[in-house]
Amino acid sequence: MVERNISAETEGAVLLEALLHDRYGAVYVNVNPDCKVASVRVMTTDSEGVAAQAIADGKLTWDEEDRRLTVDIEAPGVNSRDGWRVDVWAELPPGSTLDAHTDEADVETSGEAPLADAMIETTTGEVRVEDAVKAYVKTVSGPVHVGFADEAVVRTEGDVAPDRDHVTIGEVGALDVQTTGGKVRVEHAIISLAVKTKDGDVEIDSTSSDGTDVRSQSGRITATVTGGKNHQFSSPTGVVDITVEYTAPPDVKIQASDIRGPVRPTLSEGFLEVNQHRPPSAAASGLGAGQAAGGGAAGGSAAAGAAATRAGERRAAIEC
Repeated sequence: MVERNISAETEGAVLLEALLHDRYGAVYVNVNPDCKVASVRVMTTDSEGVAAQAIADGKLTWDEEDRRLTVDIEAPGVNSRDGWRVDVWAELPPGSTLDAHTDEADVETSGEAPLADAMIETTTGEVRVEDAVKAYVKTVSGPVHVGFADEAVVRTEGDVAPDRDHVTIGEVGALDVQTTGGKVRVEHAIISLAVKTKDGDVEIDSTSSDGTDVRSQSGRITATVTGGKNHQFSSPTGVVDITVEYTAPPDVKIQASDIRGPVRPTLSEGFLEVNQHRPPSAAASGLGAGQAAGGGAAGGSAAAGAAATRAGERRAAIEC
């Protein structure tokens, strides 16, 4: 086994720059609320081969002015078939930032406190960000998971089967995802949600954002709207299935279309009970704002006006 260590020379949050080129392994980052001084360990079970030499020749530096810890390891020929891994283990204080670039190596963050920023680029490595204020992930074909983030941006470029889990998101404030393939799964988006994929499926357990825009050229889109007022879903050659829950506002607007044309969302029993004074045809119209099922522009406007009046009365009653 070969191991090298480096630590910051002063206490406080740091920027960890982890560069693992041409090698198989992982970057593990733990954010510890009790950690005062950042530390990094680079290791391999190889004792005298390519991986061991790569660690011996690697650059481990500390820049006090920029508060940057840098780990730069190059190990040509060290891949998953060789059996020799190069692993980076880091423990960081809260408020720290991660900037990681790998080829095959995975990147995983964990801990009881969030990273300030997680900026990760990889070719085929798996990325898992447990908690970050801001997360930016770019990969060719590696799977991506973000647990919690105020803001998350994910970009993937490789060909992945439409139904294979490729991007999974927990709870985020603002989310922006662009992929060429693979399934995108989102548990809950709070503020804004934008997903664009070429042929991947999209599953959204809950969106309460005021700006939802989900598009797939040919994949299946399944989503549940729990809040927010403006939601758009489109899959020109796929299928779109939208459900509106009772927690959504009475004037929620859903615009959805797929290979069949305009798609009317399914209104849950809870939504219908809460909005029982509104005609179901006018509530959460899948044809766009103000259009009731089968109605023209004039009919839609009248229905919308009546619905708005009743909604106003309902809100006034609640406020009283």
